[in-house]
Amino acid sequence: MERLRNKLILVLTAVILIVGFATQLVITDLLLRELFYGYLAIPVFYMMLGLASIYFLTSGKNIDAQKRTRKYMMHRTIKLLLAFAFILTYWLINKVEIKPFAIVFIVFYLIYLFFETYLYMQIEKTLKKNENQN
Repeated sequence: MERLRNKLILVLTAVILIVGFATQLVITDLLLRELFYGYLAIPVFYMMLGLASIYFLTSGKNIDAQKRTRKYMMHRTIKLLLAFAFILTYWLINKVEIKPFAIVFIVFYLIYLFFETYLYMQIEKTLKKNENQN
């Protein structure tokens, strides 16, 4: 599981860096506007969320499928609540630029969903492989 964890951290870092720089280029070069206050908080938020997800989902002993499903659902619920709290906090701090912030946040969220799906598939694949070896 340690090898899988390192691979997922590497993939997460690459995704966050690529999406972060691409989004910055779109905002500054194509839309011809300055980055809004707090832009860097979005990639940092998703990086921390991703690291926490990787450690949460790859830690512990092998559990049965039902408990694993509950763990995944609990993870998704916590992720949604944290995202809502993050947007709400930004809105309370800076009401003027909430629209561009929310749009970029949603773009990151949708791309993060692809990473999260990849994360779940890799964990399940590794668990099945380990199960077959035993």
